Amino acid sequence: MYKNIIGQRFGKLIVVSYIGTNDNRQSIWLCRCDCGNEKEILRNSLTSGRTLSCGCYHKAKAHGLLTTHGKCSEKIYKTWITMKRRCFEPNFASYKNYGARVIEVCAEWLNFETFYKWSYENNYIEGLSIERKDNNKGYEPSNCEWITLEAQHKNRRNNHYITIGAETKTLTEWSKISGLSREGIRKRELRGIIGKDLIKKV
Repeated sequence: MYKNIIGQRFGKLIVVSYIGTNDNRQSIWLCRCDCGNEKEILRNSLTSGRTLSCGCYHKAKAHGLLTTHGKCSEKIYKTWITMKRRCFEPNFASYKNYGARVIEVCAEWLNFETFYKWSYENNYIEGLSIERKDNNKGYEPSNCEWITLEAQHKNRRNNHYITIGAETKTLTEWSKISGLSREGIRKRELRGIIGKDLIKKV
């Protein structure tokens, strides 16, 4: 079962309907571009930001009809790139704590200019780091804020991740789910207990 993305916007594209899957079991979606063209596109190409138009964008750029935002050297642009890689690139070092947990970047933030505008309207200055308020939700305007690195590191000291079955959650999250204390689960883990036994009530 694939997450329904009909109606969502990715750059110049709006998802119109679900087509099916390819030989690699990747979902394919019919998208309508702002220029009027329709094209079948893989979901991962949309959510990763690799495909943001039917091709008209690149044609226009090739003919010098577009200008770039000129901010590729700024730290905020590098933050944006890292944010997307965490969520959409399985080979990226921290993907297991983001994309593997179905943490995604919202459709509107796949456009850098939109992310840039939101950031400066929400107290961004160079040196701050983007933080999700709820670690179970993705990168989206209502769930993010800019904070100091010191505050972010303090927030993450207790973010010890544990995988049980196919789910990876923080120690705090497993504690809330099981009703067991963080310390109790951690002691079991240190004794070599793994899997569902870590959160099983005796």
